Amino acid sequence: MSDSFEAGFHRLTDAYEGALDWGLAHARVLIAVFLTFAIVSLFLYPFVGRDFFPTVDAGQLRFHVRAPAGTRIEQTEVYFQQVEDYIRQVIPAAELNVIVDNIGLPNPINLALSDSVTVGTADGEILVALNPTHRPTAEYLKLLRDELPRRFPDLEFFTQPADIVSQILNFGLPAPIDIQVTGPLAESEKNFQVAQQIANELQRRPWRGGRARAADPRRAADHDRQ
Repeated sequence: MSDSFEAGFHRLTDAYEGALDWGLAHARVLIAVFLTFAIVSLFLYPFVGRDFFPTVDAGQLRFHVRAPAGTRIEQTEVYFQQVEDYIRQVIPAAELNVIVDNIGLPNPINLALSDSVTVGTADGEILVALNPTHRPTAEYLKLLRDELPRRFPDLEFFTQPADIVSQILNFGLPAPIDIQVTGPLAESEKNFQVAQQIANELQRRPWRGGRARAADPRRAADHDRQ
């Protein structure tokens, strides 16, 4: 066993030594081949992904839908049903497994253990699960991202990580990029204006189908129970 390994290792070192000698003797040819390979590799740039981690097609979609402020939960349900009906038009029934709507605030325990950004009865989440055999989830995601705001201009849409891998990579945050603006509580309105300005500037950036939004400022009130 050891003799066979030694013989194979010596053949490998001899081949490497011969290739190195040839390269030193034909330096110009070797440099030309290397430069040609490097230049040809540049044509692969449009096909190289930009994600830090490879995209996982888990067959799941997660949309956060927000109706106009003050909408009652009964009317919010009507909005969600209209959005759900359109999703069923886009995704064939053979590829669609189930659609679940979570409307309004959950109980405080569930809210503490989730990354939901639901703040009232006017918004909620639509969870879509596809069957094992389906078209790429990214195609449906891009199509719905483009079409939902056009078909429902009164509603606000943004996507959240649906699968466990994306949620872990986002460190539990509802978006891959999370910018927080902190300022004096007495200047909450000014803080919110700054957040909106940042969101508007980010919205003009060439994002891959996503959108930037500013969350509502925190408010505090003093109550006199006497």
